[in-house]
Amino acid sequence: MNIPVPPIILYETNYNTYEVIDGQQRITAIRDFYDNKLQLEGLEIWEELNGRKYQELPSRIQAGIDRRSLSSIVLITESTSNPEEAMFLKQQAFERINTGGVSLSKQEVRNCLFSGNFNNLLIELAKNQIFAKAWGIPSKKSPKQTENPLYKKMEDVELVLRFFALRDMDNFKYGITKFLDKYMWESGELTPEDIEQLKDIFLRTIKGGSQIYGDNLFKPFNFKLNKWMTKAYKAYYDAVMVGLSNHLDDIDTLIARKTLVIEATKELLRADKDKLFTGGGKSKADIEKRIQLFDDMLTQVIKG
Repeated sequence: MNIPVPPIILYETNYNTYEVIDGQQRITAIRDFYDNKLQLEGLEIWEELNGRKYQELPSRIQAGIDRRSLSSIVLITESTSNPEEAMFLKQQAFERINTGGVSLSKQEVRNCLFSGNFNNLLIELAKNQIFAKAWGIPSKKSPKQTENPLYKKMEDVELVLRFFALRDMDNFKYGITKFLDKYMWESGELTPEDIEQLKDIFLRTIKGGSQIYGDNLFKPFNFKLNKWMTKAYKAYYDAVMVGLSNHLDDIDTLIARKTLVIEATKELLRADKDKLFTGGGKSKADIEKRIQLFDDMLTQVIKG
């Protein structure tokens, strides 16, 4: 019908070698149609072609399709000075193209751009029952789960990513969002063995945290009301998870002394005048400080 198809966006990784930034589904659909894996359906014009595969189309229609082309926009390698810049360029291009109609969260964009074993691990771990319960996310498929704000925008998956990334604070730069982008991009190089090791670290950490804090996992203590809060906080979650993961060799000791850990945690929160554990301070220094404070507290409990 000669109606134009929106252009695909490519990134030239090397001379005459391209990576698809936007248009993967279009390219795949066309390839599969030519391979006779798909058949036409839902046509309102030329309805008589519904149900046909490419090889079943009249030769004149085949010839018309064969003459058509997809336009493309190419971002060239020379646009960036190093692979890291290239990654951010591709991400910016993807966001501009794909966030016009529906606003995608940062993790939804990462899910599209950095698919692979590490991304699959994040999605898998976000379904962990202890983790989901702590963040108030129903663990079973239901309308309540799909409408949960964290689940709906993949922010639960981002929380898992935060845990792994913040264990590598030495490489923190650009701010938390780009730091997470960079960590996820670099994690594409992880081996299956690396993935299994990360999975084990997360599961041992979340289990240990649950055995110590129970239903109050990731929920700070409210001294005005003299009770644990009902809401989990990202900043506090970061400190608890990273802190505990640094002491997995002593996790049994911490569990055995959980009463001491809980009391020491309360004192740590009581002394938190800058509200570092409830969202105050988002710089690298702030993040490092709250993680270090929690880590030091655990060290003191272990030493007795």
